[in-house]
Amino acid sequence: MKRLLSTLALLSAITIAVAAAETYQGYYQKARQEAHQGNVKGARATLQQALTVAQTDAQKSKVLLDIAQLDKKEKNNLQARQAWLQVVALQGAPKENKQVALFALGGSYLDEDNFVQARQYLSQVVADKSANQFLQESSQLGIVSSFHGQRQYEEARQEARKVVDNPNATLTSRLIAQQQIAETYVSQNQLPQARAELTQAEQLVSSLPIQQAAVRLRIVRLYAQENNAEEALKSLNSFGSMMTLRAKKALDKKDYATARESFSAILALRNGYDAKGSNRSPQTIGLLLVIGQMYQFEGNYPKAKEMYYSVVAVNPEANGISKEDAVTIRTLQQSARLDIARALVSQGNSAEAKKAYVALLNTPDLYPAYKKGAEGDLAKLK
Repeated sequence: MKRLLSTLALLSAITIAVAAAETYQGYYQKARQEAHQGNVKGARATLQQALTVAQTDAQKSKVLLDIAQLDKKEKNNLQARQAWLQVVALQGAPKENKQVALFALGGSYLDEDNFVQARQYLSQVVADKSANQFLQESSQLGIVSSFHGQRQYEEARQEARKVVDNPNATLTSRLIAQQQIAETYVSQNQLPQARAELTQAEQLVSSLPIQQAAVRLRIVRLYAQENNAEEALKSLNSFGSMMTLRAKKALDKKDYATARESFSAILALRNGYDAKGSNRSPQTIGLLLVIGQMYQFEGNYPKAKEMYYSVVAVNPEANGISKEDAVTIRTLQQSARLDIARALVSQGNSAEAKKAYVALLNTPDLYPAYKKGAEGDLAKLK
């Protein structure tokens, strides 16, 4: 009889545990669905219910991290920090959950310029060698920011060098660290040293044109900050020449994606330096056209047409555009319209392509080469 009662008690305990687990999963899944639907308050309330029935520290820490994330989204930083601290205090919480909580705590204090408190938590992540690479490197970069925020520039540079000099660090982290070093020199008004550090950063991403353009833009702006317009323009032009040569080599190999990236980098630099002025320049409009053509060569006709339409949308009569530039822009627009028609043909939309060709042929002062091309294309469609 005792054995029977013992067995029944065990079965009862198992049944209760299974029911509790199912209730936890039910609450948790419901909360995720509510969060996905944008019902933040509902999701948080449901997560609190999940927390009350959670059986293990692993479950509790998982729920608390989600609660903290919702609180942060609602800018309830104090409540978020309380949740993260609870995760850290849970003895049975998985180590990775505690690491995430420590990193989040450090980041929240960094956002509030509480640099000492931020370092207290970020340093714990860096010291834990079991933390994943993203958390380790991001925490180290946060420590750099904390020293910079306190104007402890030498300490900031020392911490940043730990990332830059680490061959196993990701390229993104090394780039950010190198830029952080440069910005410490900017803060000290030591602009030549800042440019030297940025030049090293640019070399790090020599195979990534868009990222390279972003670094070069900062170099150009530092020249402008010194009122050295000549060097700023020289830096702009040298980058354009470098990327043009890269694009030419890629085109020789019919590597249209690399060529497009190179032209896009030039465009990004021009727009970043003078968005208002460059958007009306024939050089920028020509870049849009060429980028569209690269997309067309790649077979990405929707993106190609997007570039072409941006060329056609420019108003050559706008204020600030010279008569000579207006003529060049109209010619580029004619080329874009011809390319739009050809993209439509490639997409199998012959009817719309015919309309586009006819409209182009009715354009006054149509460039002879485009007229010949449109007439030849149209004849093939009839």
